[in-house]
Amino acid sequence: MTYDSSPGCSSWRLDDPSTRTVPPGHTKTINTCYIGSRCWYTGASQYNNGEQSAILTPLFDFTTAPRDPIIGFAINFDTEQNFDGLALQYQIGSSGWKNVGNYSFQDKTWYNWGGINGLAWARPTNGGAQQPGFTGDSNGWLLRSRSVPGLQGQTNVQFRFAFGSDTGD
Repeated sequence: MTYDSSPGCSSWRLDDPSTRTVPPGHTKTINTCYIGSRCWYTGASQYNNGEQSAILTPLFDFTTAPRDPIIGFAINFDTEQNFDGLALQYQIGSSGWKNVGNYSFQDKTWYNWGGINGLAWARPTNGGAQQPGFTGDSNGWLLRSRSVPGLQGQTNVQFRFAFGSDTGD
């Protein structure tokens, strides 16, 4: 995977997070990977205010897939609730980014909030004034997976984990 951001604004790292320090004003930091000793995370101790960044997957070819693909990942987050967070999105070719899944009070197996202020830059082309995603404190590693309807038979499919934070602390 690679990362993309507004110039000079990305805090994404692919490294061993065990050397991270607890940021001022916080009581903990995420300093382990789910598996192994290298994983993607934001910030040496914390992420940037006003961050607008993403990590991007390689392109996928689902032209021979027997059904829509299922994407799965492990996630651990500790962000400012409602203001900073992360969303998973996809695009086919250069069609524009779309959310994978949505937020629902009834569906607690996916996103945990419906409108994250810092993700306003990543609003998808498939509607919605608010950007849902993962925000607040996950209290440890979570496993998430979801079918992505409409990708069977498609080529040049790319996913991104879009991260955003507001400009305050």
